[in-house]
Amino acid sequence: LVTAGMVAAGLDGLKRKLDLPSSRSPTATPPSQAPELPQSLEAALVALEADQVLCGALGEPLIRWFCTLKRAELARVRLLQEEQGLTQGESWRATFLEFI
Repeated sequence: LVTAGMVAAGLDGLKRKLDLPSSRSPTATPPSQAPELPQSLEAALVALEADQVLCGALGEPLIRWFCTLKRAELARVRLLQEEQGLTQGESWRATFLEFI
């Protein structure tokens, strides 16, 4: 998904004929002014669903399926935290590393 997103962003830039400024360029966005990245998986999913370029390139059905899957994983982790008193890290390990 990450690779497909990078390709989609690159194609969008080419399609719109955007210039890629050098990181040393005086017109480059300083890190202090760059948009903030989502700080949680839920916030990242909301941002993904709102991204018209990625939804258009990857297809809304794929984005909808991916977000549904990730929200189900989040719900399982939260349930383990509540029912078994596990920390968030322990819940993720119990969910994804059961057989390791």
